[in-house]
Amino acid sequence: MQYNLIPMSQPANDSKSVYQRSLKPRPRIEFSSEYFFRPIAHLVVQALLPLKVQPTWLVVFHTCLGVFCGFLIARGEFWIAAILIQVKTVLDNADGQLARASNMMTEIGRYLDTEGDTLVNAALFAGLGAITGAWFLAFLAIVTFTLLLSFDFNWEYLYRLERNEPFRASPDTSTENQSVLRFLERVYTGFFKPQDVAIRNFSESRFEKVYLQFPRPDLRAIARIEYFEADSLLVLANLELSTQLAVLGLCLVLGVPKLFLWFVLFCGLTVVVLQVRREARARAVLQGKHPSIFF
Repeated sequence: MQYNLIPMSQPANDSKSVYQRSLKPRPRIEFSSEYFFRPIAHLVVQALLPLKVQPTWLVVFHTCLGVFCGFLIARGEFWIAAILIQVKTVLDNADGQLARASNMMTEIGRYLDTEGDTLVNAALFAGLGAITGAWFLAFLAIVTFTLLLSFDFNWEYLYRLERNEPFRASPDTSTENQSVLRFLERVYTGFFKPQDVAIRNFSESRFEKVYLQFPRPDLRAIARIEYFEADSLLVLANLELSTQLAVLGLCLVLGVPKLFLWFVLFCGLTVVVLQVRREARARAVLQGKHPSIFF
């Protein structure tokens, strides 16, 4: 299947077929990941491919590493934590690239990666809360952080759905450990699915509210395309995990861990701005105007 996506970069000395096969097509890229972490991660993939390392073991390793970083932050070991967090980010990029390059994608791996990242995030923010004493601020920040990632995931889902593009293919699960798969699926259903449903319902309800103000059946489809647009995905993609953890590392090196908590809260405001922008673009179309005059 073909996607109308931005071309991916590739390291000059890599096998094009392996590198391209290892990448996940997205409507918009995360620059820190695309131009820094993924090329480094590909070196890891090249080293691990001949060894036939299971991607899930890489997930387990970088999850443990990330949790350990939370402990280091709580102890005030900022420089070591900052470096290991970036190593964790490289490996987090590498696990998916390794799975795609080796054709070893599994549903267990997907669930484990998402849930492992959540566990790491909890450990990191707990460490930040402990070292700064700002527990309430840390709590607000991790809630905001989690919602940022959820909005990015679900807005991309709705973007693809509106254009009849496949979101992602489901691997064959017949050879996977069904007990482990069911457990991880229940965890996902209990923690993530309510967020997915709420964000998707919120996005649809906000569009319907705009549409009811200016009901134009002949322009509805165009208005939805302008509402579920790619520029918002570009912004959210660049507030994803790799970028956020790079900023966390910088704050730790500078000795200002509390600044990262405020940074996350500030990033959360971008969702509000982007939602206002999306509604303005849809409203402009329904009024027969060009959406470019509204942002």
